[in-house]
Amino acid sequence: MRLLRTARLRSKIRIGLDIRRQFGGKIFFGRVLPWLLCRRYYFYSQAIHPTKPAVSCSYPVMVKFADEDDLALVAALSPGDATISQLKKRLRDGHLCFTGWVKDRLVHFRWIFTWSLYLPYLHRTLLLSSSEVYVDEAYTIPELRGRGIATYMGHILRLALSERGFKRYSCAVASWNKAQQKLADKFGMEKVGEGGFINLLLGKRFIWKGRVKDYGDGRIDICVPD
Repeated sequence: MRLLRTARLRSKIRIGLDIRRQFGGKIFFGRVLPWLLCRRYYFYSQAIHPTKPAVSCSYPVMVKFADEDDLALVAALSPGDATISQLKKRLRDGHLCFTGWVKDRLVHFRWIFTWSLYLPYLHRTLLLSSSEVYVDEAYTIPELRGRGIATYMGHILRLALSERGFKRYSCAVASWNKAQQKLADKFGMEKVGEGGFINLLLGKRFIWKGRVKDYGDGRIDICVPD
């Protein structure tokens, strides 16, 4: 248990340092730290249409769904605390990891969850239908951020998911992260609701708005018809 707590603490420190490096001290201290007291996430959702995107990338990025041999590199890049064995279990359970490579170097990844999953940052299980995916844990190496790689891969991913029969794409964005909100808007995603909690002395007070439904038993749902 102590090792688990230590790993989670290290993960939080890595994530905090990464956010400060990417966004700068002004946003980190002015937006991110206050957000820790009142954590809100905006939920975005979008129907997936089988249209080939007319997009390109300034870097020669090769994209593919990861296999188990790639997961050691994914784990090494990830600021989270998931182990290689945990990532392998995700693949075996049917989830997907979409990766981008420049030559032999992994430069971007994001996880695509294909059935209901627990969201530790909201303390809830998100329900998904068989035609929905939830995209989370996206990461681009620092030196290639702002070069259009994440946007390019987002377009290619939607086409790849359509070819696999998925109909809806959802994600959550922290309320402080204006850049990711603009990216969701750029993709034409709809902001369908909010979720989060306020940290109080005696516990957490959860807040749900819009079409995010809390069933009161630890489960939530994004209620958007296909």
